[in-house]
Amino acid sequence: MAVTNNTTASSDTTPPALASATVNGNQLVLSYTETNNLDAAALAGNAGFTVSSTGTAITVTGAVVNGAAKTVTLTLSRAVTYGETVSVSYTKPATGAVVQDADGNDAVDFSSQVVRNTTPEDTTPPALSSATVNGDQLVLTWSEALDNVIPATTAFRVSVNGDARGVREVVVNAAAKTVTLTLDSPVTRGTRG
Repeated sequence: MAVTNNTTASSDTTPPALASATVNGNQLVLSYTETNNLDAAALAGNAGFTVSSTGTAITVTGAVVNGAAKTVTLTLSRAVTYGETVSVSYTKPATGAVVQDADGNDAVDFSSQVVRNTTPEDTTPPALSSATVNGDQLVLTWSEALDNVIPATTAFRVSVNGDARGVREVVVNAAAKTVTLTLDSPVTRGTRG
């Protein structure tokens, strides 16, 4: 028995287009203009998205579609800091799932779109978490990553058994969260600062 197919073709032929982009920490949310929902198909890898900050790439480690909200949320390899300038681009991948609407219209490619950075400003100063001395090396460990700015040797006052000890050199290791002070003379075992 033949069946008559009366299903009408969708009248939606307009592809989704980027409306806005915001980033907070390592989450970048792209909002699309679209009459219908976005297709919630799982996207692989960077899903065709590239993100950069002042010309330096930030790796996109994942992309998740929220069909009803018409958004794609990108997870970045690192958190964006307060005030950082970020841009995002999209080129439809040659294979695999792509950003599209529920009717199969592929999203429009875009390049170097400015992202609104809503990452809050870090207002908590780093706190000293430990201090150890070995010979003439005094290592100060802090609660969070530091800038690579080298303070003057005069910014530190060190005393050993109540006597002032001069600082000859300051070395900052931002990633290790340490500041190493080279003292004028070694500290002997059993003395207290």
